[in-house]
Amino acid sequence: MRKGSKKYTMAENNKECIGCGRCTKVCKFLNKYGINSDEYRHMPELAYSCYLCSECVRVCPVGIDGSEISKEMRNNFIEGGGHLKGAGYKFLLMEKKDYLFKNYKNASYKSVLFTGCNFPAYFPKTTQIIASRLMNEAGIGMVADCCGKPVSELGMSDKGETIIENLEKRLQDCCAEEIITLCPNCYYYLKDRLDVRVVMIYEKLKELKMKTSPIDEDIDVFIPCPDKIDGQILEGIEGYAVRGRIKKIQGIQCCSAGGSASFMEPLITKSLLEDFSKVKKGKIYTYCATCSGMIAKSGTETEHILCRLFDSEEKSAEGISSLMNRAACKYKQII
Repeated sequence: MRKGSKKYTMAENNKECIGCGRCTKVCKFLNKYGINSDEYRHMPELAYSCYLCSECVRVCPVGIDGSEISKEMRNNFIEGGGHLKGAGYKFLLMEKKDYLFKNYKNASYKSVLFTGCNFPAYFPKTTQIIASRLMNEAGIGMVADCCGKPVSELGMSDKGETIIENLEKRLQDCCAEEIITLCPNCYYYLKDRLDVRVVMIYEKLKELKMKTSPIDEDIDVFIPCPDKIDGQILEGIEGYAVRGRIKKIQGIQCCSAGGSASFMEPLITKSLLEDFSKVKKGKIYTYCATCSGMIAKSGTETEHILCRLFDSEEKSAEGISSLMNRAACKYKQII
């Protein structure tokens, strides 16, 4: 088993619940079913209703992590011969289990920009600006591929391992020693799984001393789920706020895209999206393309931090346009 790919077991999370109810208060899913994280571990029929946002563990005094419980139940379901039904799962797996739109035409460099699947889908213009500047100013190539997290989180850990192994081999064939990620999910998922260096774009821009537009006023930022606990990426972004403050938006569980739970819980998903307009009036910044797309879908004004830093003035693509943008990565000459 590769580094960073340790299988999680419920026994490791078998901590004694004190019944405080904090997890139920912050999670719309747990609240809907009137359960806490400890009770959830005994309800495998709800394995795919969890958004994997880890809000529960952030407030749990004893560290019970409902997202890890969900992942374990999902793995057990698939390993036991279970099959996911529904068009949403079918389309996701068709596209991502062996990513249809991968592109390694400009990957033969020691350092490459790893676009992931969703950033170029929602922000194709900004992707091109960033990729072109990295190539022209620093001799950095580009890879369009999916990290495999969406597949692995469906309980297909073996398939997730295969995706990582294939990704590692392709990078080795290109002699890449470093990948620069645009997506927080890609960064946290890959950084302990690959043998190459994985660095977030904000850190790399500082290393290169590349000029970007400063953040010179106070902005309200929604924190993506993978960065909520460590805050490592947010810390790097704060360095770009030269005369303004970055204020974290509180009171919103997640953007509703996590864990593919929206396929099972359309009403909770609707409620999560409605929270954006309830909690914040005015523009919401984020640094996750998927969050940007979901916030835009809620009807709330939003801007990705990278669009701000690179002055692209690009709004998040919606609907079929995002799919077409993703597909274009396979054929379009981006740099």
